[in-house]
Amino acid sequence: MEYREPRVRFTVSADDEEDSHLGSPLDIEGLYTGSPGTLEEFSDVEPEVRMSCLRLLGLNPSDQLVESWFRGESTGIELGNIWINILDPTGRVIGAYLAGSAELDACVVKGDASIDAEVHCYFTTEPHAGAGDIWESWAISPPVSKNDWAGIPPGRREAWVEVAGRYGWTVEAKDARRPVAGPYVLEGENIQDLASFYCAIGEAINGPGGYYGSNLAALDDCLSGALGQAAPFSLEWHDFGTAREALGALETHVPGKSVLDLILECLAHRRVEIVRR
Repeated sequence: MEYREPRVRFTVSADDEEDSHLGSPLDIEGLYTGSPGTLEEFSDVEPEVRMSCLRLLGLNPSDQLVESWFRGESTGIELGNIWINILDPTGRVIGAYLAGSAELDACVVKGDASIDAEVHCYFTTEPHAGAGDIWESWAISPPVSKNDWAGIPPGRREAWVEVAGRYGWTVEAKDARRPVAGPYVLEGENIQDLASFYCAIGEAINGPGGYYGSNLAALDDCLSGALGQAAPFSLEWHDFGTAREALGALETHVPGKSVLDLILECLAHRRVEIVRR
C-alpha cells in the first residue's frame, strides 16, 4: 500500500506586518467548540469571552520558535495575537481565525522532530462547533450549487455563514470569484431561522457558498459594496411567506420590531427593491 504523507490543514502566523510564520500543525484539537448564534446581536447581554485551549498536533515549528526553545523557553512562550490559517490540499489559505493573547505551553517533541503543543488564547467569537466539517468539505471542493446549506439542521447553520464569510474575505477567494450579475433571486423556501436568511441572501448575491453579511451591520456593509453587488438593486424574494413565518415573530431590542422588520428596513434604507414571490 502506498504511503501518503498526512495533509497539513493549518498554518499559524503572527499578527504582525510580515505575517511571520510560526509553524504548521497537522491538526488542531479544541478549535471548533463554539456555538455563536445570529440572534446574539439583538441581545443586551454581552457574550462571555473565555480562554480557549488548543492542542497543535504534529507541529512543524518555525526557526523563531526553535530559537526560543534553545534559550530554554520551552513553555510559556508569548505569541501575542496569532492567525490560525486553514489550508486546502494545495497549501492555499482559504480562511483564517484571529486568536488573541496566545501563549504556547506544554510542548512535547516527537521522534520526527515535530511537536505537540498546547496554546492558550482568546477568540472574540469561538469558531463554531460545526465549522470544521464544512471547512474540510470546502477545502476539497467549494459549493457549486445553491442550497447545500439546507441539509444542515436549523440552529447549526451559523457554521455555514461563518465559513462563507471567512472564505469570502480571503484574497485568493476574492480573486477566484467573479461578480454575479443580476437579476438577484433569493430562494427563501429553506429560511427557517436567521442564519438561514444569511445563507440564502449570500447565495442570491454572490452565488453558491456566497457571503453577504452575518448580522445587520455586516449586511449594511455588503450593501455598501464591501463584498458583492452594492445597492441599489432589485431582489426577487421567492417564498417570502416562509421567512415571514420564521422571522416575523422573533423579537428584537427595538420595541415593536421583529427581526424581519429590521432586515427589511436595512434593505430599504439602501434602496433595495424587493419583489415578493
